[in-house]
Amino acid sequence: MSGTPFLLMFAMSAAISMALTALMARHAATLGMIDWPDSRKVHTEPVPRVGGVGIVVGAVVPIVLWIPHDRQMLAYLLAAGVLLIFGVWDDRKELGHYVKFVGQFAAAGLLVYYGGLYVSHFPLLGLTPLAPDIGKPFTVFAIVGMINAVNHSDGLDGLAGGLSLLSLGCIAYFASLGGGGAVIVVIAVTAATAGGVFGFLRYNTHPARVFMGDGGSQFLGLTLGYLAVLLTQHADTALSAALPLLFLGLPIADILGVFVQRVYHRMNWFHATKNHLHHRLLMLGLRHYESVVLIYVIQTGFILAAVAMRYQSDTAIIVAYLGTCTLIYGGVTYLERTGWRPHRISGDRSARPDWAVKLRWLLGAAAERIMGVLVPSGLVVASLLPGHVTPGIGSVATALLVLLVLSWTVLRAGVPMSIRLIVYVDAATISYLTEVARSPALVSWEPFEYAYFALLLLSLIFVIRFVQRNEFEVTPTDYLTITAVGVSAVFPVAGAAGVPVTGMLVKAVILFYACEYLLNGHVRGRRALVLATVTSLAILAVRGVGAAKWVG
Repeated sequence: MSGTPFLLMFAMSAAISMALTALMARHAATLGMIDWPDSRKVHTEPVPRVGGVGIVVGAVVPIVLWIPHDRQMLAYLLAAGVLLIFGVWDDRKELGHYVKFVGQFAAAGLLVYYGGLYVSHFPLLGLTPLAPDIGKPFTVFAIVGMINAVNHSDGLDGLAGGLSLLSLGCIAYFASLGGGGAVIVVIAVTAATAGGVFGFLRYNTHPARVFMGDGGSQFLGLTLGYLAVLLTQHADTALSAALPLLFLGLPIADILGVFVQRVYHRMNWFHATKNHLHHRLLMLGLRHYESVVLIYVIQTGFILAAVAMRYQSDTAIIVAYLGTCTLIYGGVTYLERTGWRPHRISGDRSARPDWAVKLRWLLGAAAERIMGVLVPSGLVVASLLPGHVTPGIGSVATALLVLLVLSWTVLRAGVPMSIRLIVYVDAATISYLTEVARSPALVSWEPFEYAYFALLLLSLIFVIRFVQRNEFEVTPTDYLTITAVGVSAVFPVAGAAGVPVTGMLVKAVILFYACEYLLNGHVRGRRALVLATVTSLAILAVRGVGAAKWVG
């Protein structure tokens, strides 16, 4: 699997997740998977609770297609299936806590006792290994704890998915620093899972159109627990055994804090309450998106600390984690007791002068025109540049081309989801090919490539800032994506066989946002982008067929 295209796994997972989530949301009422509002929930309208199916299926399909199926991987897939069944069951019928625990312990037990994955080196014990009779039960309880930590963090739109994405990105970075088969599995599972979450977040930004439900949040908790053990106990044993405290971060602190409060106030340990951190931030007066972004910032701080302290002693990591948690929760408690509020009534601001309004309009209009030229032409030109297009990519491009033409000719109104997904997959494929299959003759063109993406990014910033369009609003997920790209630039990642993940990620994100803007914009811009995608796929299909004949 040394040449596995991790970006394509991500793109496939995101595409499946987006398509399946949209399909199931239409039939959520028939399926009985609706989240009804109540006193402990934030939303006030019924919302489909079907996103977990899209996340799980989107992640599992690339894993089944690309990752070798040894006993441990089979155990993980079976555990994911068990949690999906119990999760969907709960999303339909609201199971009690004890029934949910049956599914959680069954899934964790499969992974540990059938898959053989367990903690053998415990924090503070140095190189002394734990006996399996201790390590295996501990791992089961730790994974169940992580499942519940992510499940309980799913309280605001985009929160659980965003926190999980940040942790997955950190795990992928650590894995990229190591070597061996376990590292490849970690990166591949991370890419597939992140794609499933990313596709789901398309519908989960505030106000959310779809919730992930227990089917999604429990799967994410299982996956994060599985990857944390696989990373620190097998892929790179030089990493501190206490490091998961930092890169899993806030969900662990939050569920422990809530549990302590329930015990202190002699409440039912498993009774749902509104004393999670996100609830407390809302009660302080923060808006919904402000609370989500602030929690993203805190989680990012934990992750940056994990990167900085990855080879520090277990004691130093535990002290740093507990100290940071004390500051966070102590600070929130202080603000609650002092009656602090973030938003005060202020007077009206003076209107901007006419010249400022005109300048903003001119900058936005110019940037929009530039982007309308750069994106379509870039897709076509880039499809000609890679040094090698494999027959497999050519076959996929051919199938997508046929589907795109049929969708565009049959479904003429607006931009159906099938067309949108094909445009995204083409952009991801171009990002992958221009990094991995680059011809040596194209090295001299790198300055033009950098200039192209810099100009495209600048144009994108200008249209977001200066062009008012309701169909394209900046959300907490956008802040999350920008953070991921920024961190990737500071801590570049190379995948297996030296695949430059960071370059692919930056290119793909810029193209995704630019394509999204054009698809939601004027009819002329949409048509130009779709025609460019048709041309690009046709070129890749022809080149892939040519490569197949050459190999033959």
